[in-house]
Amino acid sequence: MSFLASTLIQTAHGDVAVEDIRLGDSLMTWDWKIRSKRVSSVTWAGRKHMRANTALPDAEAGYPVRILKDALADGVPYKDLLVTPDHHLFFEDRFIPVRMLVNGRSIFYDYSLVAYDYFHVEAEKHSVIWSDGALNESYLDTGDRNSFRQEGKVVRLGQPSKDTSWNADTTADRGVARRAADGFSIV
Repeated sequence: MSFLASTLIQTAHGDVAVEDIRLGDSLMTWDWKIRSKRVSSVTWAGRKHMRANTALPDAEAGYPVRILKDALADGVPYKDLLVTPDHHLFFEDRFIPVRMLVNGRSIFYDYSLVAYDYFHVEAEKHSVIWSDGALNESYLDTGDRNSFRQEGKVVRLGQPSKDTSWNADTTADRGVARRAADGFSIV
């Protein structure tokens, strides 16, 4: 759900650093059901500061996860990608939490980053988007938006018609069982 600074998000006008994404920008999204690119407007963008708790186990400490260049496929991602552990990548028509893909070699907790800012980008609806060439998710507000900062005076374009949840409002299924991440060819 969260990207670290300098992550490049694909927009209708090329790749843009996540920290420079603004309300109304046009994201490129992947409609995986019909295998087609679409354009979707950014309806919200937020920022939050994180400090890892080094006393906790890796999966709970809050270290970001580094996905090395070419870890997922040749050219994917096209540069190292840094995300939070609960961020989801999109594989085989479902979302997989990054923490489940950590292998200690090409995808690992980056202990050198104990304090960092991370960013959320929300589209008109929960979407598959590109970051550094990898397919992953846009933000889905499941109740924590108020804990983020936003630049400018406008907090959100449009308002959700109801409370959202992973079970009801995600654009694809989420593979959270351990077997969901098994079998992926991760370098």
